[in-house]
Amino acid sequence: MKKTSQLLMAGIALAGMTGMMAGCSSKEKAASTTTKEKVILVGTQNDYPPFAFADEKIT
Repeated sequence: MKKTSQLLMAGIALAGMTGMMAGCSSKEKAASTTTKEKVILVGTQNDYPPFAFADEKIT
């Protein structure tokens, strides 16, 4: 009984470690050196400076 319990716990630990290592892998390539600048527009109220403000240079 004790040996079966130890074997079961070792199997669970091995499965957990395998799952953690699989979560660390990446199928995407590393970011290339030719990245484009992305603009993110956010809607907000401008009632509470300095927390929200309008940049007049961005259209």
